[in-house]
Amino acid sequence: MWDDRAATDSEFAQQVVDQKFGNEIFSVLSRGKSVGNEITSYN
Repeated sequence: MWDDRAATDSEFAQQVVDQKFGNEIFSVLSRGKSVGNEITSYN
């Protein structure tokens, strides 16, 4: 997993940011989906 030749500090930081951002999007989408399900179940 750790390859000193391939991963510089900046690349690692970018991966962390991308992963965090991806998780944020995923949680927002999950929340939106569950809210959408609640709304449709009331109709």
